[in-house]
Amino acid sequence: IPNSFAHGGPFVFFELNAGIRRNAILLVGVSLLVVAVVATLLIGNPLVAFLVLVAIAFSTTVVLGVIYFWDVSLNSVSIINLSIAVGLTVDASAHFGRSFLDHAGARKERVKLALGDIGPAVVHGSVSTILAIVFLALSSSFIFQIFFRCLFTVLLSSLLHGLVFLPAILSFAGPPAFYVSEEERVEEEHGMLEKVLNLKPVVNAESAEDGRSEELSDD
Repeated sequence: IPNSFAHGGPFVFFELNAGIRRNAILLVGVSLLVVAVVATLLIGNPLVAFLVLVAIAFSTTVVLGVIYFWDVSLNSVSIINLSIAVGLTVDASAHFGRSFLDHAGARKERVKLALGDIGPAVVHGSVSTILAIVFLALSSSFIFQIFFRCLFTVLLSSLLHGLVFLPAILSFAGPPAFYVSEEERVEEEHGMLEKVLNLKPVVNAESAEDGRSEELSDD
């Protein structure tokens, strides 16, 4: 038939699958780039930020390998979970890296202090999230099954890399701490707290003064 073309619902998925690998690489690559920039700015140490990025990249690679053997192919749903994987993995690694820099002492001592400081919160967050998604495993929906397999793998992998891999690397090649001693860190934290607490009365006094001036002007 001249001047005609074939069209159907499956053609949309054919077009999607044609560029699925390129889109996956682009999405994960851009996510890692953004994480690298933000981690460098907020953690405050380029070496720790780089090691955090390595842990995230390794964790995402582990997720790709595990879901392959768990019969999850590369599709639009699994790509969404890969992008989520980068965001979930950064939680444990970045918090531990920052806590490692905040504590003073030898490397191995700082690793122990950081694990005791941030470890329970990270574990509780991951376990609670796993408990929240475990019911997806009972679903007969293909999409829900993919979400469960990917997110379950992401959470376990992020715990291992954030609380096992990264501490092991930092215990041997970690940079110096931000503080010379724990006393210095505590003093600075108390100083910052006092500044915050002292700002509130000043703000309240200024607002009350503005209110009185407005009342006088109205009179």
